[in-house]
Amino acid sequence: MRQELTDETGSTTIPVGTDVITSLGKTTTFSRLSNGDIIKMIMEKDSSGEKVVVGVWIVS
Repeated sequence: MRQELTDETGSTTIPVGTDVITSLGKTTTFSRLSNGDIIKMIMEKDSSGEKVVVGVWIVS
């Protein structure tokens, strides 16, 4: 698996049920995210080749 770190900005849909890990290490849901949060995401390609969010961490 290739991992690539970027400072890319954009928008994407976070599927319901995707775990979000807070800066304190607590697992929660995407409803915890606020405008302006800096996050890192793990994305994978699905069977149709589309990028899908599979994990989110709140950095700050």
